[in-house]
Amino acid sequence: MPEPGPGRVRFLSEGWFELANRAAAAAGSLAEGEPFVLRQVVVTQGRGAVVYRVVLGPGGPAFLPGDGPHHASLRCDLDTARALAEGRLSAYRALEMGAVRLEGDPAAVSAQADRLAELGRALAGLSSQLDWG
Repeated sequence: MPEPGPGRVRFLSEGWFELANRAAAAAGSLAEGEPFVLRQVVVTQGRGAVVYRVVLGPGGPAFLPGDGPHHASLRCDLDTARALAEGRLSAYRALEMGAVRLEGDPAAVSAQADRLAELGRALAGLSSQLDWG
C-alpha cells in the first residue's frame, strides 16, 4: 500500500487518531453530559477491520483505537466511513440506506444525535489533511 502524500495522514491510521482527538477536543461541550461510548467497525480491503471507540462525556471526547466497553456499535465499509467523515452522509441516512449496521440500543444512539452531529462538524475540517487510501 503506498504511503500518504506529503503532509497528509491515512484515514484510520495512528496519525488520524491524533488529528481526530485534537479536533474533538476543540469541541469542549462534548466532554459534558452523560458518558457515551460508540464502537465503530470499519471493514476495509487489505487492512481487515479497523475497530475504534468514540467517547463522549467526562473523559472525552476521545477516539480510542481498539475494542472495549461500549453502549452501541456501528459497522460499515470504508467508502461509507469516508462519506460519514467528510460530512457527505449522515449516520441517520446511512442507517436508513442499510450502509451502516447498528448493534446495541438504537434509543441510546438517538439520544446522542446532537452530540454526534457536533462531533461530525468538529471533524469536517480534517478532510483536506487526509489520504483516503
